[in-house]
Amino acid sequence: MRTDPPRSPRTPREGASLVLVLVAVATIVSLALGASALAAGRARRAEAALLRASMRDEARSALARAARALCADTNGVDHLGEDWALASAEAAEALARGGDGVFVLVADDAARVAFPAAGEPALAHLLAEAAHADEAAARGAAHAAFLWKEGLDAAAAQASAARGGSATNAVLAAEEELLAVPAADPALLAAALPLLTVHPAAATINPNTAPREAVVALALAEGVSREGVEGLWSRLERVRGRGGFFESTEQTEALKLLQGDGDTPTAEELGALQALRPFLRVSSDVFRLAAVVRRGGVAVRVDCVWDRSARRLLRWCE
Repeated sequence: MRTDPPRSPRTPREGASLVLVLVAVATIVSLALGASALAAGRARRAEAALLRASMRDEARSALARAARALCADTNGVDHLGEDWALASAEAAEALARGGDGVFVLVADDAARVAFPAAGEPALAHLLAEAAHADEAAARGAAHAAFLWKEGLDAAAAQASAARGGSATNAVLAAEEELLAVPAADPALLAAALPLLTVHPAAATINPNTAPREAVVALALAEGVSREGVEGLWSRLERVRGRGGFFESTEQTEALKLLQGDGDTPTAEELGALQALRPFLRVSSDVFRLAAVVRRGGVAVRVDCVWDRSARRLLRWCE
């Protein structure tokens, strides 16, 4: 009968070595898995970065095409029935529905109230209309905004004089800068930002594209009665509804357009029109363009402000 020699019992050192080997193997496996996951994550991020870069290029190209189309529009009148406005409205509807694609939005900057050119009373009325705010609070916020701008102008003039130049006012690059105004209620200015522009030097608006708040604010600032300006706006809405638009700001031409429904404007409405005439224009120089590119849940947006008359960008934001 064969007998095996007795095995020597494992020493503590051998057991510890086995544990170290197991730990080393586990560490190597963990590092390998981590490196693999890191490499996969880097690859996904690189792919996403390439996708976004490609989408940004698409957006920039779309904006360039939109700017060229605006420059080719030389009929001297801008209104919501033009190709750029109809295409923009269609793109906005498609964008709201969801789905992939390239969506280009174009808006007339002359539809907005100019800061500071329109003056403090116009800003106060705009704040009250946009935020449905108390008139006293709106006047306080408007006053704070103009005090803030005066401070910027003084600092800019001082800096210019220190450099040996002539005094100059501060130039705002974007409406969002107004959020820095130390107003009692910043929400008032925030609500009005989509209705404000800091780009034009003149306080003019386009009655063919301007929203109700802009028209009402400028008219009230000129002392027009609420009844008169609301009546005038109602007529403007009806003009747009039947596809009409102002081809000029001459009094006789405007009256012909407003009388299209057969009834004569009231004395208050005529007063509102007369008060607004110095602030009206029918052709615009500056437009706001936005291109949104959406692909499989990823979206890229590029915005710019385009000065058509000078053929230059006033603002670019990606």
